[in-house]
Amino acid sequence: MLHPRRSRSLCSDAPELSWPVPVRAVAYGEQLNLYHKEVVFPVEFRAADPTKPVTLKLKLTYGACKNMCVPATAEHEIMINPTMTGARNFSSANARLISSYSGRRPSSDPVASGLEIREVWEYVSRGKVNIGIRLAGLGKGRRPLVLVEGPEIFQAAEIIPKLTAERHTSTLMIALGKSAYVRKLSGKRLRITVIDGSRALEQIWVVGTQSSSAVGMGLTPVSSGAGDKPEP
Repeated sequence: MLHPRRSRSLCSDAPELSWPVPVRAVAYGEQLNLYHKEVVFPVEFRAADPTKPVTLKLKLTYGACKNMCVPATAEHEIMINPTMTGARNFSSANARLISSYSGRRPSSDPVASGLEIREVWEYVSRGKVNIGIRLAGLGKGRRPLVLVEGPEIFQAAEIIPKLTAERHTSTLMIALGKSAYVRKLSGKRLRITVIDGSRALEQIWVVGTQSSSAVGMGLTPVSSGAGDKPEP
């Protein structure tokens, strides 16, 4: 888990991490999301004052796995000085490496990913909020990894899809937590990521007020760009 930290006086917004799609595999008797040998997490931010240096601090919790997974933590700090007039001084090799991993983040385009979210709704069951996703493009027998991120919410689970009457369309159900969260989601955005092998779709949805579900709130899709993230 990565925790980027920043000072409001230095960055005009929170640093945005691009998460490359991991490899889903069974290792050591568990379903894990893995990166083999090397991984780069590109970080994008905008300085509040481009004439002043920016200090980035990173706290990293990770596991290194071979015959078993060993948890570890690390903290790093780097100061980035402003670019003055003249040519930029940067490593072309590092630039190519960062660019290659930036292109591995989930796509927001259903055509590019081959996955399409057609409907999202929420309902309450036994005091817990659940999200339903009607998804097209899954192959038979596939079990995608679904991530839902939003205000005070992060949930990830491997889902067994339920086939619908519509061809090549499945329903995915994921539990979020206690029903008290529903009131906090009204008018906020959720980031929904569906990972199916090497394919991944990531889109932002807004919790609306249309009565399309049992709790009287629907979810409406909105266009998303590289810098979009859940509302605080």
